[in-house]
Amino acid sequence: MEDCKVLILEDDESARNMLVRVIKKEGYNVLSAENGRIGMEIFAKEKPEIIVSDLKMPQMSGLEVLKEVKKIAPRTQFILMTAFGDTDTAIETLREGALDYIKKPIDLDVLTLALGRAKEKVDQENKLYAFYPHILLAEDDEIARERLITILKKEDWVVFGANDGEEAVKYFKENKIDIFLTDIKMPKLDGLEALQEMRKISQDFEAIIMTGYGDEATAIKAMHEGAMNYLKKPIDLDNLTVLIEKAIEKLHITRSLKYRTREVELAKQIITKIEEKK
Repeated sequence: MEDCKVLILEDDESARNMLVRVIKKEGYNVLSAENGRIGMEIFAKEKPEIIVSDLKMPQMSGLEVLKEVKKIAPRTQFILMTAFGDTDTAIETLREGALDYIKKPIDLDVLTLALGRAKEKVDQENKLYAFYPHILLAEDDEIARERLITILKKEDWVVFGANDGEEAVKYFKENKIDIFLTDIKMPKLDGLEALQEMRKISQDFEAIIMTGYGDEATAIKAMHEGAMNYLKKPIDLDNLTVLIEKAIEKLHITRSLKYRTREVELAKQIITKIEEKK
């Protein structure tokens, strides 16, 4: 995903900086500009696949940028940000080729959903369908942790390690994680406590718990907290691989369902506006 460029157009500096941080955390290569005119100069040079633009900006509005971009590169995915009261204009931009619009103040979950849809479209255009999940492995036994990381990387998965729950939560806050693989018993924060903290931050990931003898009750509790499944130690590597593959499949289905639901919602809004004008 790091190769996918996102250009942010926002004249408010604090809002622009916030968007840069959030979108970088999702794993994108982020560019930014304070108005549409500068944004078009960056677009011509860098050719980003996705643009996230405010509607109202000095020198060149988001709608004007959209029209110019679609003339030059019609496959570019465009997400519009609108203030309260601009919904009619935002819906009109959908008819001009925008992929989606987001109301201000920005809901970060809605932004992530829109970016996911845009990235899916980019991959479809480029015929890129492989998904390389980011896995966070929390295990306080260093030898066991490094061994599992080495094995999982052989599957072409991107794997990061944490030696306790506290370190895992800190890493999760700063990076996009798709699958959280964790031991139950760890210092500072155990696996269940770490999972609970992560669920407060995001629901867009799957968790698999690793348990020692006698930890089954805690593992079941973790599943009530949102873990997908658990494995008993010593870890059967074949079973672990199967569970991760199932987690990847579940993530793909869940995200795709959200994307399709949003597409239907936007289509209904366009149809409603067309009917109102008759």
